[in-house]
Amino acid sequence: MAVKPDKVAMVLLVKNEIDIIDLNLRFHRAKGINQFIVMDNGSTDGTLDYLRDQAERSDLVVIDNPDSSYQQSKWMTAMARQARDVFGVSHVIPNDADEFWWPKDGLSIPEVLSEDATVQTVQRYNRLLTREMESAQLPFYQAEYFVKSPILYGGESQINDPSCSMQLVKISPKVIVQPRLLWKIKGGNHRARHLKFWSKYNNSDLQVHHFPYRTYSQFETNIAGRAEKLGRPKVKMGPHIKRWVPMYNNGTLEQEYNHLLISDAQRTVLSEIGVVGQEKGLPAFLADLMEPKP
Repeated sequence: MAVKPDKVAMVLLVKNEIDIIDLNLRFHRAKGINQFIVMDNGSTDGTLDYLRDQAERSDLVVIDNPDSSYQQSKWMTAMARQARDVFGVSHVIPNDADEFWWPKDGLSIPEVLSEDATVQTVQRYNRLLTREMESAQLPFYQAEYFVKSPILYGGESQINDPSCSMQLVKISPKVIVQPRLLWKIKGGNHRARHLKFWSKYNNSDLQVHHFPYRTYSQFETNIAGRAEKLGRPKVKMGPHIKRWVPMYNNGTLEQEYNHLLISDAQRTVLSEIGVVGQEKGLPAFLADLMEPKP
């Protein structure tokens, strides 16, 4: 049975995202999200205080969960079911604070969702900060370039090769689910299991743009948090974390951050061979939210 996407919720699990959480919520409200459930997992940078201040809004539920066991799949699934049971939403988007869901042609997110698919897969793209942006102290949301066709480095290279450019690697897509008959949202929000498992759809009318690093301070804080979790039983981390945690521990993380920033010359070459693309609509939209015109 078709389910009209007339009420769409977004669920987020966040920790120390004070630099981006406000923009994320305002952007997705502007793009048609009706309800937010945000779980704070032990923030120490003011993120939880910000969320509590915002919780007076009728569209935002805040959950304070300082549990250090990091059961992402379990918690995201529970929030999706809460959105279904309490708010009666038709679709749920499991999201991270550094991801922005960008519909085509200026449409809203509900306008581009499938009514039939219980699980919709949406491609995700890394936005690229440049050395010139860093020198000019431009904010991350002004990044116009993204990784259009990623480089397929091997897993061992991603962990150990110092020349590997981690911002250029292939990253996994994200999913949107119909919460009715939902079984489980998998770790990372990359896949979902649904009792109506045959009804799936690759949604090309929507893209997820990812801003994984915004400043060195934010990058260092993020990796410090991951360092606490790496090695715990049942906690799985990708090659990028296995690469960056040792760098954090041995004091070379800032060198790696500078390696992530591309120069104009590098960007030109990567654009010529089709690895990097340019997209100005999202940065302009975000700038209007952050810097409203008088």
